[in-house]
Amino acid sequence: MEEFSWKSVVAEISGFCARLRARLPDDLMSRDTATELVLLTRPVEPFNYSDLAAPVIGLAGVLLGLLLAGVAVASLGTLAASLLALGFLLTEVFGVTLEMAEFSPPR
Repeated sequence: MEEFSWKSVVAEISGFCARLRARLPDDLMSRDTATELVLLTRPVEPFNYSDLAAPVIGLAGVLLGLLLAGVAVASLGTLAASLLALGFLLTEVFGVTLEMAEFSPPR
């Protein structure tokens, strides 16, 4: 077993970043791409009248979108867990079985 060292971790992460950077297009990490991404977060009328408040509103919108995406993923996990619990309850406690016949095409 290899001994743990921070140098090996840093070297592994640096190598991963270098391999990832080699696979991505050259202009993906450019200033123009970053500017275009910032412009995507700029709010539309009537929320963009103030040049001081527009970036704050844009950032708040992005953060709220990420929060709502997290809520959606958590809800999906809750749905999956409850369906698994329901399946366990029906099959193990109440003895319900679901049998499916093999599908054969008509003759």
